[in-house]
Amino acid sequence: MNTDLITERTTEMSPRFQPRLAGAIAWITTTSAFAILVRAKLVVSVDAAATAHNILTHERLYRLGFLGDVLALLDILLYASAIQLI
Repeated sequence: MNTDLITERTTEMSPRFQPRLAGAIAWITTTSAFAILVRAKLVVSVDAAATAHNILTHERLYRLGFLGDVLALLDILLYASAIQLI
């Protein structure tokens, strides 16, 4: 049995790699867009008191928007590390 064929590493990229990167970009866009929409609903640019009232009134929405920001940041870091593999 020839062990050279078994231990040989392939240098080609997996055919699934590009679709996975496309999915990562879609996920980043989705989570970022969600966070932006939440901020647009809660933040009143000229009235800090109204913004604070909106955040206190819709606390769960504010937390979900924050989670969207955190997920987008993590996804961007993962995407950047995946790009370096190319």
